[in-house]
Amino acid sequence: MVNKKGEVQCIDDEILEKMNLKTRYNFLNNNLMSILKPKNFNFLRKVEKFFIRFEEKNNITHNEDCYEWIPAIGEEGLVTRINNFTELDLNFEPYGMTAEFMRCLATDFFDPQLTMAM
Repeated sequence: MVNKKGEVQCIDDEILEKMNLKTRYNFLNNNLMSILKPKNFNFLRKVEKFFIRFEEKNNITHNEDCYEWIPAIGEEGLVTRINNFTELDLNFEPYGMTAEFMRCLATDFFDPQLTMAM
């Protein structure tokens, strides 16, 4: 655990290594599985799979500028799910507040700074 002036690391490196994205998503899924409807849980899993692949494909270390990721995330329709945007022929399904909350949860577990940027 290397400390520089002004930087504090609260979690040991040994624990950080075990807190990869898949492990964090497993924790989330185990806690939400029994309370979510299958439609919402399946959407959550879809978003999680996208972010797992996105992280592996782009070798993301989370030290990068998260704004560069937004176009790729937008292509998947994961910038917002409040509306389905039928006027633009996007027809996002599912959409609404529950879908938006699932999207936000998966995005936040991936990178909290990205969630705030979107």
